[in-house]
Amino acid sequence: MPTLIVETVGNPDRGQNPNATHWAAPGFSVEVRDAKQASELFSRWRDTHDVGGGNLARADVMEGETRLARISYNGRIWEG
Repeated sequence: MPTLIVETVGNPDRGQNPNATHWAAPGFSVEVRDAKQASELFSRWRDTHDVGGGNLARADVMEGETRLARISYNGRIWEG
């Protein structure tokens, strides 16, 4: 089953250290049915935690070591 993996960093636009993760909302990973569900979960998490674009280090849909899709800050799905 695919897994959504989200990682965050500090946002320099908000005066946060981009090398420190404690400024950002906690990252997470969760199994998903598909990239559409991953985008919906990511967007809800982004809005709930007030995550800025500079906080997003990674939002990937993975199957093992293979990236199936990338989710942009705005929730757009990019295959591969």
